[in-house]
Amino acid sequence: MISRTGPYVPPITQPFGFIIVTDEFRRELESSQLTGFDVLQTQYGKVVRLDWQTWSTVADEPMSYPETGEPEDYVLGSPHDPTLLAQMPRLWALTVRPTSGLQVQGTRSFRADRHPGTDIAREFTIHWVTERMKVWLERSSAGPWITFRSIAPK
Repeated sequence: MISRTGPYVPPITQPFGFIIVTDEFRRELESSQLTGFDVLQTQYGKVVRLDWQTWSTVADEPMSYPETGEPEDYVLGSPHDPTLLAQMPRLWALTVRPTSGLQVQGTRSFRADRHPGTDIAREFTIHWVTERMKVWLERSSAGPWITFRSIAPK
């Protein structure tokens, strides 16, 4: 169950280590011929009206904070708005099978000899993508919502 703000949802988000994509972006991904993932349909649990996408993207701070100062309290500290559900896009979880022993412990790097040879791989909540997938994502509708770090495999 997904709990979040709406009605706007970016094409891709990564709440708590999960990759969530909109239905429109899922269709883009499925036609990309990229490898290493599946998608599972999700359901909304709680949705809260917050038009944060109108806030400045270059400001150092959000337009407002919840009283607690904790970002999750935008959702947890506000009531569910059932009328919002009709305006929300269908969401999907992008699932990547974990590869045991892939991550070099204590780093964000991975062991090249353990990589499954797919465009995306993961162990725990760290995801690694190939240059091919990086370029595709940067050019996709999700491009403005994703940042990458260069990693040298060990």
